[in-house]
Amino acid sequence: CLLLTMVQHHLLLSMFWFMLVEGVGMYISLIQVFSSHISFFIPKAILLGQGLTVGFVLIGYFAFGTKTYKIGNVVIPKNEYVSAARCFIKAGGMPYYITFIVPMLGIMIANIIIIVLVIRVLNTSNKNKENRNYQKEARAILGVSIILGLPWIPGFLMTFK
Repeated sequence: CLLLTMVQHHLLLSMFWFMLVEGVGMYISLIQVFSSHISFFIPKAILLGQGLTVGFVLIGYFAFGTKTYKIGNVVIPKNEYVSAARCFIKAGGMPYYITFIVPMLGIMIANIIIIVLVIRVLNTSNKNKENRNYQKEARAILGVSIILGLPWIPGFLMTFK
């Protein structure tokens, strides 16, 4: 169960990381078209993302993993990382918030900022009001928001009671 929890934790954080990478790539290609170029952007993003996500998983396990409590002569192991009811991070505990919710929140906020900038560029690039195709623009915005993982926001908000 511990291994499954660690793999799920890593894969979910990796998924959100790559949504951020897509957003940064979109930002660079749409907003900073000629002013910046990052050589080997994808390999650097992969290495950084895998390192960060594995780091969060290891911090979650080693900093908040199994702790033993001694009551009299009895030693009781207590795991703060893995939930006893299901094979995932224990919801509501410190490892859940520090190693899962905070990184996801940071990525979602960055993606919201990126989509606002992209929408602003889309609105200012088409100055001819007569020939604007609002349906096409709405589809583009919907597609961008899905790529950046913004439909995850309601699920993210449901984690708070």
